[in-house]
Amino acid sequence: MSATTVQNSTRTFTNGSGALGAYILVKVASDGTLSASASADDPVVGFTTTAVAANESATVSLMHGGGTSFGVASKAIAIGDIVYNTTGGELTDASGTEKIGVALSAASGADEVIEVLTAK
Repeated sequence: MSATTVQNSTRTFTNGSGALGAYILVKVASDGTLSASASADDPVVGFTTTAVAANESATVSLMHGGGTSFGVASKAIAIGDIVYNTTGGELTDASGTEKIGVALSAASGADEVIEVLTAK
């Protein structure tokens, strides 16, 4: 068993996929490693807190950890919008399967980082 750190709002995982950017929604693979969320209905566990290379340890801001997290927008998002998971582990305001939370800051376009109050 690999060593992990568990805190109230974060947990470390091994990144089992290619390089992951900071603030990307991630899921846990069947072997316990991370990968970027590939579709809107992936069961995500949280957001990466920094960029991480393949096979490196990654800290994840957990969905149920309380407080807020940062996420990458896939398009313009307004403060107060309900945000959902979309392809590549980014956020959208278009209704989707996996509701993530409420945007507490705005994005004027794709690839901007926003603050999110998670819904789980």
